[in-house]
Amino acid sequence: MTNKTVKEIAYELGYDDEHYFSRFFKTNADVSPQIYRETLGFGKMEA
Repeated sequence: MTNKTVKEIAYELGYDDEHYFSRFFKTNADVSPQIYRETLGFGKMEA
């Protein structure tokens, strides 16, 4: 639940490659970080 970019989140979690983080996230959450944000996360709260 943040307005930070995926790149910022990945870096804060210790990932040097935002694409690797996105693949990891999708593998574990079954959706990409962007889709998660739009449907379940921060983006949904703004709507």
